[in-house]
Amino acid sequence: MGVTLAVLRFCAAAEMNLAVSSAGVALAKYLKRRFGTPYAVGFPMGREHAERWLASLREGGIPKKNDENRPGKRLLIVADQVLGNSLRDALRLAGADFGIDVASFFGWDAELAESGDARLAEEAQYLRLLKTGRYFALAGDAMLMYPAPSG
Repeated sequence: MGVTLAVLRFCAAAEMNLAVSSAGVALAKYLKRRFGTPYAVGFPMGREHAERWLASLREGGIPKKNDENRPGKRLLIVADQVLGNSLRDALRLAGADFGIDVASFFGWDAELAESGDARLAEEAQYLRLLKTGRYFALAGDAMLMYPAPSG
């Protein structure tokens, strides 16, 4: 990514780190352990979501997950875990009145997961999840839609 050792030396001087994808979570945790630098995980989506994030960061806190288990059919978001969680938060903030689960093939941190979320290791596991009948819709990359059962 073009990051040199000279740039990495400045990591300890940061007031806060923001991990905007699953790839950045491990590094943010390392910098917290090594230098005590606090971090937040997420990717603000839309004005309201970004304002909530900024307010939370100003207060020095990491936005807390909202582990909810609503009855009825749910939306399944299949994406990088951090991006999927951020989209879920933005949908909730916008008034989504249905349950939302996140599943990911692309890196996983159990501390960021809510009940109902799933780490996907293989396509067969993804297909089994889709066939549960639990979801009314699927959000994700168009390439993930081809095996989705219809009906």
